[in-house]
Amino acid sequence: MRTAAILLAAGTSTRFGPDNKLLAEFRGLPLCVHAARAMAAVAANWHIATIADPQVGAVLSACGFEILTVPPETQQSGSMSCAVSHAQKLGAERIIIALADMPFVSAANLAAVLSACDDAPAAASNGQTVMPPVAFSQAHFPALCAMTGDKGARKYLAGLDTVHKVILPASALPDIDTRDQLEACNTRADPGGLAIT
Repeated sequence: MRTAAILLAAGTSTRFGPDNKLLAEFRGLPLCVHAARAMAAVAANWHIATIADPQVGAVLSACGFEILTVPPETQQSGSMSCAVSHAQKLGAERIIIALADMPFVSAANLAAVLSACDDAPAAASNGQTVMPPVAFSQAHFPALCAMTGDKGARKYLAGLDTVHKVILPASALPDIDTRDQLEACNTRADPGGLAIT
């Protein structure tokens, strides 16, 4: 099945301060590189990243991603829509979407979410709520492309009868929004283990 792996990396980092959090050093590398390396290890026909900052684009291009540039004020749904539309034009039959500010999601986690996707989407979960990474078949592409707002696919997923939940350890799921979170996560052990429901 032709698959597009999409990394959303166009956020404005408003809670982080004047610097782009995705370029902040985290364990010796720019933060976004951790998510990019995990996504690059996923078997896919295309690896795509949406960016607003050219410096982030240069980093992710070096990681092997095709870069789609969106305006800096683009909300998360707009960034996602841009990438999904592009994947659809390329001929993708399914997609997996991850966030560049989630450095603890592993390639194995991503592969588990992708393999759980059939006609119904699959998403990571802490056992209660669903969250990125998330995978969709092409039947969902039009709805994803039509989304608005800054909440990504969460609202769309909430309206579906079936979403396969891939339960990941809590330590895999932090996203980094502030400098304090970056410093706290720097001391975390790498997560392991997953379960599919």
